[in-house]
Amino acid sequence: MMMISTQMMMVFKELFSKVKKMNRKKLMMICLFVLCSFSGVAQNWAKKFLQQANNQTIYLSTTQQVIFSNLKSSYQNLVLDSLNEEKIVSSFVDEFVGELSYYGVNVILLPQQDNLKTLKDNEYLVHIAQIEVEEIDVVDSIKNVYNFKDDTYGEVDTIAFYKQINGLSLNIWFDFATNDKQEHKIFYISDIVTDDLQGYVEKNNPDTDTVFVSYSITPINPNDAYTLAFITANKSSRYLFDFLMNRFVWLKTNGEDKHYYSITEDKEIQKLDSPEEFLEIL
Repeated sequence: MMMISTQMMMVFKELFSKVKKMNRKKLMMICLFVLCSFSGVAQNWAKKFLQQANNQTIYLSTTQQVIFSNLKSSYQNLVLDSLNEEKIVSSFVDEFVGELSYYGVNVILLPQQDNLKTLKDNEYLVHIAQIEVEEIDVVDSIKNVYNFKDDTYGEVDTIAFYKQINGLSLNIWFDFATNDKQEHKIFYISDIVTDDLQGYVEKNNPDTDTVFVSYSITPINPNDAYTLAFITANKSSRYLFDFLMNRFVWLKTNGEDKHYYSITEDKEIQKLDSPEEFLEIL
């Protein structure tokens, strides 16, 4: 259901005062036209932000340290000890800058965080404040059932085989600021990569509880951690662009537009009722 703001109510009151002699059908058509026109204008602001993204500047600084944490029950580092701290930082920062630049935003790297920098309306300070890699236990499962007797799949039982595997979680915190101190925010994003568990469950006789499981595990390695940093940076930059675009629309429409606008990897703008993916605000 579309919410009608105070501003829109004023528009309708003015229309009602001018069209008292009109029939109801004609009046409803006018009201619908006004609502659709407002929605179209709001979406045009999102498109304008994308078209003029080169007017937006992000001053970016980053920590050079990575926090490594072992949260496994065995406390055995299977991957952490092999990770290169500098490579994780560079994998993330390079893609983060590259993707924002792809959308048109100017990104200027600062040697260190500068909270005293004077910003214009279209300038932002973003500091990658903390990067953490956690090695964790993850429970995965194989749920496809094969009945050898009658050569069917998934029709005999709903048996699942569970296996504890290894995983890496990458957690990033961003410090975001504008020229308005009230807008200071901390953004957060997290993503994981795990061992690849593949296999099948086989039951030779549907009348017994005997189950055979065949599986293989491809362990994660340091390259998976660097790839995870790249993928998380790609998502983060897109979500940050979404935030800036919706902030722009909100300012231009005085908060009247209740939709959420999201950029795709092909630079297409999607209009949503609510965000599907976004940077979490702490």
